[in-house]
Amino acid sequence: MRGLTVFISDLRAAKVHEKMKLRVDKELSHIRAKFATAKKLDSYSARKYLLKLIYMAMMGFQVDIGHMETLTLLTGSSYEEKAVGYLACTTLLNEKQEILRLIIQAAKNDINSRNEAFQCLALSCVANVGGPEFAEALGSDVQKLLVSSLSSKPFVRKKAALCLLRLVRRAPEIVQHDEFAPRVVKLLEDHNIGVLTSLMSLMLGLASVESEPYEPAVPIVIRILTRLVLTKDRHSEYKYYNTLCPWLQVKCLRFLQYFTPPKEEALRTRLNDILHKILTKTEVTKSVNKNNADHGILFEAINLIIHMCRHGVLDLHTQAITLLGTFISVREPNIRYLGLEHMAKLASVPNTNANIKRHQNTIQFSLKDADISIRKRALDLLYVMCDKTNATDIVHELLKYLEKGSDYKIREELVLRIAILAEKYAQDLRWYIDTILQLINMAGDFIDDDIWYRVVQIVTNNEDLQEYAALTVYKALQSPSVHENGVRVGGYIIGEFGHKINDVEITPAKLFDTLSRHFKTSSIPTKALLMSAYIKMAKTFPTLKDQVTAVFKQHLAFMDPEIQQRAVEYEQMSKDLDTEVMSAVFDIMPNFPQRESALVRRMKKRGKATADRNVWTDGGDEEKKRAADSKEDDDDDDDDDSSSSSSSSSDSDSDSDSDSDDDDDDTAKTSTAAPVGDAAVAAAVPEAAAVNNAGVEEGAGSDDSSSDSSSSDSSSSDDDSDDEGEKQKKKKKQKVYVGVEWDDEGRGKHDGTYQGRRYFSCAPGRGAFLHPKRVCVGVSLLAAIRDKYIGDDGKQDDGELFVYSTKGDGVDGGGTSTSTSTSTSTSTSTSTST
Repeated sequence: MRGLTVFISDLRAAKVHEKMKLRVDKELSHIRAKFATAKKLDSYSARKYLLKLIYMAMMGFQVDIGHMETLTLLTGSSYEEKAVGYLACTTLLNEKQEILRLIIQAAKNDINSRNEAFQCLALSCVANVGGPEFAEALGSDVQKLLVSSLSSKPFVRKKAALCLLRLVRRAPEIVQHDEFAPRVVKLLEDHNIGVLTSLMSLMLGLASVESEPYEPAVPIVIRILTRLVLTKDRHSEYKYYNTLCPWLQVKCLRFLQYFTPPKEEALRTRLNDILHKILTKTEVTKSVNKNNADHGILFEAINLIIHMCRHGVLDLHTQAITLLGTFISVREPNIRYLGLEHMAKLASVPNTNANIKRHQNTIQFSLKDADISIRKRALDLLYVMCDKTNATDIVHELLKYLEKGSDYKIREELVLRIAILAEKYAQDLRWYIDTILQLINMAGDFIDDDIWYRVVQIVTNNEDLQEYAALTVYKALQSPSVHENGVRVGGYIIGEFGHKINDVEITPAKLFDTLSRHFKTSSIPTKALLMSAYIKMAKTFPTLKDQVTAVFKQHLAFMDPEIQQRAVEYEQMSKDLDTEVMSAVFDIMPNFPQRESALVRRMKKRGKATADRNVWTDGGDEEKKRAADSKEDDDDDDDDDSSSSSSSSSDSDSDSDSDSDDDDDDTAKTSTAAPVGDAAVAAAVPEAAAVNNAGVEEGAGSDDSSSDSSSSDSSSSDDDSDDEGEKQKKKKKQKVYVGVEWDDEGRGKHDGTYQGRRYFSCAPGRGAFLHPKRVCVGVSLLAAIRDKYIGDDGKQDDGELFVYSTKGDGVDGGGTSTSTSTSTSTSTSTSTST
């Protein structure tokens, strides 16, 4: 294509961006004219112009033409046309553009064709721009292509696996794991390393959604690792700097972390041999690329060892700690960073701190590293390894680090962790008070209100501590410059417990003068707090009444309404402090209720918000339990409404949490879907029982016996506690799906029969089970029109309508057809039939 070559040469020859932009604008104008005037471009010209547009987009210029020409080439019959069409679609379009819907059928035809080149082109395009609609329309086709015996070419299987991974990430519910898992696990027997690498990427994505169905793959994955690590496939071409398949090894090791260690002794012994060899045979070489590959495998193996230790398998526990202790001492920053990070994970294993404490000096030295990322990891490790035996040393070291000028990017987090450790492991609460006051003095600007609130709560709830706290804050306030948070703590404690100071030299007047010294320079909230302290001191020390009243009178006309209101109210109340009512009003605050520290809750929320989506957050029973506990802690702070909503959602399918957050269109249309269960559907939509002949399937994915046993368990009682536990386990495993019949033949998977049991009747290849969140049960057409355009008050109401229609009478098993219609105020509607 000479014209394309000349155009690219012109752009490369442009010395300034302005000349390049002029050349691009000229070419865009020329192409737009060709597209507008020519009734039908020949294939050569269409491909040439689209390739020019693709190059412009790659150079960063805005391209908004050529979409229809792209669709024309997609439906062509030659490879050259489809290649340019799919390339343009991938480059010029994204999943949020509605025009992508027009290529779904073309991609579907190419995926189902026998031409392997066409299949690969379509799979690559879908994997790059496919969204939720692509996932729903093409998910079943990609699954069939992956597991079909007809697709024997390795490069087709690789692309199908990676394409399905993309679709699963966009819409996890497209895969019925109980049915699909045995078929995809069988594919791991393939000896092609490229296919295995792609399949393991898919398995990781599937296991992150629901891991249990893929547990039979564990022995196969261990055999793959044996072939790669122990026997060393010498003839394999998949070597990276003489390291055999490093990416496949990493994925296999990560996949095993989603499951408990193997129970078979032979299998566990083989896995230990694999891990032991990885730990002992990894060496540092002069090749940076080889070091990266080898250490990537090594640290993933350490992750697996940590996972096994959490489940009680401690065979390689000591060896892992020793190796990590070596890593945190090396000069290479990347290895030291990873060593600190993995040692922090290992610290969560019981009975590990004793071994990690031997490296405490090295870890503390890492706080002085020039790399801030290493300092953060050292801070994380010191936080998790701290206990009552070393809390004093660690907090002292962190305070020294804070005083000598810690980085501002981590100072807030450092202050928060010091406050938590000082409270959690304080053997003497006096040491806790001293530590927090020292913390306020060093980094007052980074002290959150929750920190000094917590000090107030602890002092109020511990009567033996109140005198010491009042005396300590009094001495701290003697300094001419005290941070405002220190003034707040001091004002509250002196106002409440100043009378408990037994030192005769500290008179009430001195207490008042100490607070007054900081009153003028304080902010409005601090002045308001000090005024409350004054009125309490006037009640406790009658000799201060005149001085306190004078302060209130000075602020009767203060500009700030809060201060003015307090001054007026307190000035009036100070006249009757001796009455019984005022004595009760200004009495000492009662003890605060015992609850988890707000600081700890903040740390949990912060860790949850910054956690990566990997095996440590999504995989493993222990991690899921921690996530659930964290969720419960968060719910404790919500209103009563949150508890009711959480109880109603607890009956839904456990897979609902895996729905993609990016399904914008589908989520909006299904937000009013009926709750899970027959009774709930009928209660939400009275017509549901008559309309949705497909019904609701309970326990889809389980066999008949499990469904029958679970239903019988719910109606029977048994005194045996083991049987009751088994019943509860089965109930938790129950899943609820809605049976539907698709209008498009071949889009479904069956005729309403699943594992030999018939749930509803429909034409073969049209039946499917969907998650309830994906189904909208609507109202009749006449009722929808009446509600939309008439309503109860005769006014139009813009919004979304979910309209159903039935085939026949909807009773003879013919299935239902559900359509979604969105109406606007201009009476324009679009309808999508499912």
